Amino acid sequence: MCQQSIKVLDEKLSKKYKNVVLLILDGMGEHILNNVSPNGFFEKNKVDCITSVYPSTTTAALTTYYSGKPPFETGWIAWSQYFKEYGRALDMLPHRESYNGDSIEKAKINVFKTVVNYKTIFEQIEEASPEIKAYEITPSYSDKRSLRSIKADSIDEIISSIKMLCNIPEEKFIFAYCDKPDSELHKFGTTSDEVKGNI
Repeated sequence: MCQQSIKVLDEKLSKKYKNVVLLILDGMGEHILNNVSPNGFFEKNKVDCITSVYPSTTTAALTTYYSGKPPFETGWIAWSQYFKEYGRALDMLPHRESYNGDSIEKAKINVFKTVVNYKTIFEQIEEASPEIKAYEITPSYSDKRSLRSIKADSIDEIISSIKMLCNIPEEKFIFAYCDKPDSELHKFGTTSDEVKGNI
């Protein structure tokens, strides 16, 4: 299925860049920004506003970033999903049993390699343009999806890793994921001081 690209992004990327960085700040939607920081950095530098995938959950949205496909194509639609192959529900991103948190590493069928498997955007980029190296920067609990993966658990570590990679003299795509402010939104609420401070 061919997806339509985003015109304003196509225009921005029409120039050949040494570094293209996609920084995902989980939960940082327009509604949150309008309530918490209506005149802040993000609003002042906004080029466009795009909507998330449906369902607009972290699991579905991240997998869309990772695969370039919508949730109905990948099968990644929720945090917890039932699989007949296991006879139980699994938490998708951490790959564990949903109710008691057991690891599923020794299961006979690995649904993550068969049923809900996809070619990553990192593979797609490097196959289409072998001169470009694809990197990911993700929290330490996250699965490795790229051949070039860096673990970073705070925004400071993420920014430091981005700067380090940008100084390497090669063309590259850098995907960086930060689980904030989403984790604070869940814990403290959308109008909390913690969320305002983080943003």
